[in-house]
Amino acid sequence: MAIEFDSNPFFKRLKQSADQAQTMLCMGIDPVLSYIPDSFAKKGMAGFVEYVHELCTIMVDLSQPPSAFKLNIGFFSCFDTPLVHHADPYMQYQGSHALAQIITLLKEHFPHIPLILDSKRGDIYNSSIQYAKEAFITWDCDATTVSPYMGKDSIQAFAEYASQHKRGLYVLVRTSNVGAHDFMDIHVSRDPTHHAMSTRTATVPLYRYVQQGLLTWSQEWNIPLGMVFGANTLSHLNECFTHTLSHTPLLLPGIGTQGGTAHDLTRLIRESAYPPWLVRANVSRSLLYPWIHDTMIPSNQHWRAYFTKHYVQLHASLNTRLP
Repeated sequence: MAIEFDSNPFFKRLKQSADQAQTMLCMGIDPVLSYIPDSFAKKGMAGFVEYVHELCTIMVDLSQPPSAFKLNIGFFSCFDTPLVHHADPYMQYQGSHALAQIITLLKEHFPHIPLILDSKRGDIYNSSIQYAKEAFITWDCDATTVSPYMGKDSIQAFAEYASQHKRGLYVLVRTSNVGAHDFMDIHVSRDPTHHAMSTRTATVPLYRYVQQGLLTWSQEWNIPLGMVFGANTLSHLNECFTHTLSHTPLLLPGIGTQGGTAHDLTRLIRESAYPPWLVRANVSRSLLYPWIHDTMIPSNQHWRAYFTKHYVQLHASLNTRLP
């Protein structure tokens, strides 16, 4: 059965946001207080919220929003201390409070730009439903990342709940971290469309097996399943565009600190004729903290100009019109 992706609400949101932003750039928001100017850092997570508010103001003034925001839940929840008594209740859950405030800020400033909760959950069917509620109800995000390790029923729970609530999924396929090679590149011979081992002698890497399974289930359920591929390994990225159907939303981390480049990504998209509006190229640390490799953080008077220059360059280098 062919996917009616033109009428899918999440596809419409991706198209609308890409048309508005004119870029594939996805801004990853991972709070690291030691990377932000001291005037914000000394206030803790409340200061980080102020910092993101300043970034929102800069992007609005530029009339250049990114085409998505990705919020990694672990970077926020690690600031919660529910078992420690605080006189100020905000401090007990300052990570969750900050995440809620930032989601509210982003929705106010960029109402048409999708928010991706990066939580990489995956469990048995009933548990996956609860994790889906966490992403789409508790945090009211437009999409979430999912781990495929527990298989079809685990992913199906997320897919059905996302479809019912007009949200989207990005399932891990071949990630950007160094350790991805340990398991994802192992060659297997089982046919992902059958329960028995394939009689053919050819093998494929495990991530290709996952990719094919997602494409098969997406057709079976008539629900689009987005995929996560690292943008920092050209051979894998090239296979991503070669073997993925052109109705698949792609979340591509790995540009910047992890070694991927906007030039290589746009070249491969152009050569493969993949629809750029379906691509979200995530940049986190090197976008949020462009001075990360410098000897010191810019002063409170100069960081805005530093960020703005870097942001404008990266936004343009990932233009959906493919320079």
